[in-house]
Amino acid sequence: MERTPEMTKHRLLRYRRTLLSISVLLIGISVIAASPPAATLTGKVVSIADGDTLTLLVDKTQIKVRLEGIDTPERAQPFGRKAGQALANKVFGKVVQVDDLESLGVSRQQLVDHAVRICRSILEERPGGEGTSSYGGSLTPDSRTTPTSTRLEGLLAALTFLPSDEVELRQEMETAIHEGIAFLVRAQVRSGELDGAIPRAVGLSRPRGSRRLPLVDPRASEVRIDYVQHALSAMIRYLEVLGPGGDGKQ
Repeated sequence: MERTPEMTKHRLLRYRRTLLSISVLLIGISVIAASPPAATLTGKVVSIADGDTLTLLVDKTQIKVRLEGIDTPERAQPFGRKAGQALANKVFGKVVQVDDLESLGVSRQQLVDHAVRICRSILEERPGGEGTSSYGGSLTPDSRTTPTSTRLEGLLAALTFLPSDEVELRQEMETAIHEGIAFLVRAQVRSGELDGAIPRAVGLSRPRGSRRLPLVDPRASEVRIDYVQHALSAMIRYLEVLGPGGDGKQ
């Protein structure tokens, strides 16, 4: 069955809404996985059991806390005392905040695994296009700048907590991010009274593998302040994570 322009447009609109939801969810997951969630305990560290277990005094109640993501030797095992001393040097006697991941009903690993799937989905569904073309690097089939910016923010956030053993995924993400930022830079208006502005869309593109002519966006040249805000946010985060001195873990 041959697709009509109306069918193609409907598919792109549905595709756009899906990717936008993915991007928002990815940023939300990065906040949960890398920042304090809603349930946060604040108290004074009054005891160190070993390198990964401490006791927190919260409102006159002592709470034993097992640190997530690390597993040090027990105190009686080789280097166990050194591990405990290292943790004590950092936090003993200090007031700290501890994220209670169990209260979320889901583990950090489950959240990270979900983020990995979302990142793969964004990468698999991004459109084709040479990096030197006007729309190369866009993360949406209609070459829109703001959805690309939000996806870039999500990918950059994910880089800060995805496992280091996800080597191929991280490399593909970094490539997409570099190309996406270059796309936003090329999109920027360079002259006239709107110098420095970011338009709604750039050039024309088509979904990867499609031989049909791309749809024309009559609002492509539209300029709004939120387009600029999203692009700048992505660029600033890019410099923090992958710019000079960045290591992808900030």
